[in-house]
Amino acid sequence: MIETCISWNGHTFAPDYEADFVQGTQPRLPPAAVAALERSGAWPVVTALQRKKHTVQLLIKILDYGNLNTLRTQLFRWFDPEDETPHALIVENHDGIQQYVYALCEELRLYGDPRHLEAFVVTLTVDGDPRWRADCEAPDTWNIAATGDTHTIINTGEDDAYPIFEITPNVVKGSGYQYRRWIPIKWNVNTAHSNYSLEITSTQGLGFDHAALVGAGKALASGDDLRVEVDGLQVDRWLDGPDTANCKVWANLSFQASVVATLIGIAGTTMGASTDISGFPSSGILYIDTEAFTYTSKNNTTREFFGVTAGVKGTAPAAHALGATIYWIQHDVWLLYGNATATAPTTDDTMMPAFDLNASTNWEWIYSTFGPGSQEWKFAEVNPKTLFFSGDHMGWDIPWTVLGIETDPTFYPAIGEGRLYLYNPCGILEVDFSDGEKFREHASATWQAEIQSSVDGATWVTAFDIAAPVVAGVWEAWNDSEILGAGSTYAGLYLKGGLLEFPFLYIRRNYLQAEDCTVTLDDTYTPTIDLGDEQDTYSMECRITNNETDEAIDLAFTIDMDEALEVDTDEKTVTYLVDGSNQLQALTFVGGVRRQWLRLIPGANELQFDDPDTAGVTIVTTFHRRYY
Repeated sequence: MIETCISWNGHTFAPDYEADFVQGTQPRLPPAAVAALERSGAWPVVTALQRKKHTVQLLIKILDYGNLNTLRTQLFRWFDPEDETPHALIVENHDGIQQYVYALCEELRLYGDPRHLEAFVVTLTVDGDPRWRADCEAPDTWNIAATGDTHTIINTGEDDAYPIFEITPNVVKGSGYQYRRWIPIKWNVNTAHSNYSLEITSTQGLGFDHAALVGAGKALASGDDLRVEVDGLQVDRWLDGPDTANCKVWANLSFQASVVATLIGIAGTTMGASTDISGFPSSGILYIDTEAFTYTSKNNTTREFFGVTAGVKGTAPAAHALGATIYWIQHDVWLLYGNATATAPTTDDTMMPAFDLNASTNWEWIYSTFGPGSQEWKFAEVNPKTLFFSGDHMGWDIPWTVLGIETDPTFYPAIGEGRLYLYNPCGILEVDFSDGEKFREHASATWQAEIQSSVDGATWVTAFDIAAPVVAGVWEAWNDSEILGAGSTYAGLYLKGGLLEFPFLYIRRNYLQAEDCTVTLDDTYTPTIDLGDEQDTYSMECRITNNETDEAIDLAFTIDMDEALEVDTDEKTVTYLVDGSNQLQALTFVGGVRRQWLRLIPGANELQFDDPDTAGVTIVTTFHRRYY
């Protein structure tokens, strides 16, 4: 039972004021609005439970009549209805325990006879949880030596409490991924793109020395333990040349338009820019030279990033020159390895890059097959009298072994017209078609074939005219390499023509195909990639269970040794504390989604930690007791 009102927003009531609850508004559980559906011939059924706002009222009396006007003015400053920030109302119960709720002031008005100015009524609306809370319990430290360890925490409050777990591995685990390397990727064009294929270990895309890791006993020769983790989740990856000095790791990433700014200085946890930062997200990863930073908020007007943590992701803190470029790193990408029991992951190969993974780099895509998959060539019917074929001489192969167009002038007098094209937002400098063939059924059939380019996909220009076959009815070879126009982001293979003879309706078709193509990209704008240093890591695959309630959560997260993952079951956040990053994807509920993650009921709560091969983990638990 609450006996004394102590303070509001840090301002103590005594000795100048006496504060108590207005009769009838003493602390209580707020009522809820029950929505019910009426039924004919049956009782209503409850369809929803709506929680209403909860208000409390304080009667505040001025005790020092000699300073009545001063204290009255001060009271109006304390309880300002225009203040939009929730503040703490602290009280004390009959056991001498201080409790609090957060609230906003709705109104401050005179109480009773208006001729007396010493009594006021304050109406407060509770922000969030209406239960009263005690100050945070002293941290409880649980040292876990092995999977299955249990630990009891006592909740002396009157209602369920919602703990904060800070989980820190401090002994190398006997299984899982032992190593990881951070990979910052700079997206260098002001265009968004989905599922862009990258060899993620080097800018040019020449791979990394996987054989050295195998020789040191740190990785499997098969490459089965190589994993790519993007924003906390493992994604599909495709390998070429495991256990070689040039092992390539391909993955698809989606990007928003590039955002950069210019550094003006770093002071403590604040980073300033001299250019616009409105395009940066509200929190994220920054990269300057070879150092990574995280930030938790920003101010577009002052061009400042706040909550900045330097030297994260395994990078080293360093000095940076005025005017250095601040890059937004859009994805938190890691290369994981060192799991001795790993088997080859299941991948969705429908999204595997269509080009040759061995021969291609991030600067040059070499096609011997053209699709299906990411970075496949697309077919556009300029009119409906054109067909696409993917096998030699009008065949149909999967994967597509040729780029083939057939014009089919079925309806007189129109003729067929179609285009096969490739788009790359970073720019295409050159295309080299080889082992091509062309065919015209009749010497009088109209023929127009071209290598084309476009900067926007709407207007196409001719880079090369492919001459008509010399002899009708015979497949003839053609090859050509062309430098495309400045700013080209599209390359195309175009065919138009054919013949429909009247009145006999003889259809004379044209065919054009290419079996190989090398596409040279603009390396000025292709993504820039750094492969970070190797870091010892802990592959967390744990379950925390409250054996009193049978509620449990699973956590899957790769973390460095002696670093902490915080799970706040009250605010419902998961945070990697070393850089403040949100890692909500690491958590899943055992038994399905529920409103409360993992409660501590009043009394004793036996917690259990399960993670195979665990040798040393520390969990520090804090929580606020809650009272009615």
